[in-house]
Amino acid sequence: MIDFVSDQDINKEVKTIEESPRLSAFSGRQYPIEYLSAREFELLTFFTFKKDIVNGIFKGQIDVCRLMNGTADKGRDILLQYAGKNVGVVQCKRFENLITRPGLAREIIKFDLGFGLFTTLPRRNSSSEVLKE
Repeated sequence: MIDFVSDQDINKEVKTIEESPRLSAFSGRQYPIEYLSAREFELLTFFTFKKDIVNGIFKGQIDVCRLMNGTADKGRDILLQYAGKNVGVVQCKRFENLITRPGLAREIIKFDLGFGLFTTLPRRNSSSEVLKE
């Protein structure tokens, strides 16, 4: 079962972040994104998708985004839906340094193993024959 965060819980998280004393030093100025925690970055990404949906940027493609609960989400942070069907998933990642191409490839493979992103690719059995769908 997929565990989503309720709007009420999202609002509580945002209120807690807003009341954090470390934000006051940046009041009225751009907040350095590298200082965001992993969860704060997930919330920023969620609200960005939500605003873009309202502004019609994803019209005909995405009409709902849902924030996943932070535990046991298999790397799925935000679920994207259109007309009640799952059409995409977002995994937020924070790296200390720039990611290399091999590092990016590893992250995509780990994500796929946890979620099955490439399920439309032909699957092979142990004798390397393509399985019929």
